[in-house]
Amino acid sequence: MNIEFLRKQLTAGKVEIEVVANGATEVTDMKPKCHNRCPAPLVRRRSKQTYERKGSPVQVIIKNIPVTACSLCGDETMPLATFGKINEILLPFHGKHNQVPQLPPAEIIIDFAAATRTMRKAKG
Repeated sequence: MNIEFLRKQLTAGKVEIEVVANGATEVTDMKPKCHNRCPAPLVRRRSKQTYERKGSPVQVIIKNIPVTACSLCGDETMPLATFGKINEILLPFHGKHNQVPQLPPAEIIIDFAAATRTMRKAKG
């Protein structure tokens, strides 16, 4: 998870951290607002985003990501749980920290819903 992103979300009052029954911490979204302070309502929709990582020749395009978007300016946000799932999806292609896998140049398109279903089944 991107710590700087989480820090900004906490500072802006967009998320809160709470301790759940098993003692773990959980980050939950607070009342969603447009980052640009638009007066328009937010809508739920699906988005497509492209991810690249320095040192990796693989470009990953993830489609059908559930987001909340401003109906006026189009600014998009996603729940932190979704952000975490995206990081899981990207791991085989982009690695982590200084451990970028050696892969041939490629452009990969992944459906978010199908990928998360497959990951759930694989975990048992």
